[in-house]
Amino acid sequence: AFLARIQAPLEQAVSLWVTDAEGVVRAGSQRWDPSVTIAGREFFRVHRDGEVGLHVSAAFTGRATQVLSFALSRRRSTPDGRF
Repeated sequence: AFLARIQAPLEQAVSLWVTDAEGVVRAGSQRWDPSVTIAGREFFRVHRDGEVGLHVSAAFTGRATQVLSFALSRRRSTPDGRF
């Protein structure tokens, strides 16, 4: 609900989500099938493989929305640097 409230006034945003280190969506602004991960998506792999700051992905078709999109993503690390 929190992410949906953040996303609601952002007309251009399709969805917001938070994943775990395996690419499983743990929270999102819309429903998500928990059996589907983003582990294979380029915008997830760049963060799993290292700290890159803010990342803008190549265009892709959203799995949940079927809408042509791009992702803005950022890695969140633990204090000791783990993903």
